[in-house]
Amino acid sequence: MSWVLQHADFFNNRSMEWNSTYMVWKKFFADEGFTETELESATVAVFRRSKVPVFGAEHLNALKEELREIRRKAREAALKELQRRPPCPVCSNGGTVRVPNRSLIDAAGNWDDAKSQSLDWAVCDRCDSAKILGCGGLSLTDYESRVPNWRSLLARQDEIDKKTDSMPSSQVEREYEAIKARLRSVFLELQNNQLNPS
Repeated sequence: MSWVLQHADFFNNRSMEWNSTYMVWKKFFADEGFTETELESATVAVFRRSKVPVFGAEHLNALKEELREIRRKAREAALKELQRRPPCPVCSNGGTVRVPNRSLIDAAGNWDDAKSQSLDWAVCDRCDSAKILGCGGLSLTDYESRVPNWRSLLARQDEIDKKTDSMPSSQVEREYEAIKARLRSVFLELQNNQLNPS
């Protein structure tokens, strides 16, 4: 209730109608995640404007503008602070961590389709970078409870990728042609089975 009284005092709007309006606004802003302190700061900023709002819609819009500005400045300060910190050993202050896609990990803990397209992201909960950056989703702790060996899966895939990258192009081409030939024979066999069912 204190912000309602503060706002009413600042703008000399103490009628029951204004009081009811401010209560609705306070609930609206609380539902949007704004704190009482942010509301109080926004009221002071609106009061200091060269053109003070007169009507309800003007007040509401001015408050929204000031709250956005307060959040922008807070985020900017948090990002600067994040850049000054030593990097998080898990996410390097990026807020998210590259992990294997859970849907492609079988019951035995094997990664069925270890390709870059099968990667996912988990939100780092070892530092506050994710909160500062506004990252959302599955936390790394929750992910690890389901896939405890994710680091070894990624390390194994990184090794495979390095070997593939360092293969001579002729070897890669031979393997590619062999895969194409296998696929062609499987396709022909399937086609033959459809034409000549047993």
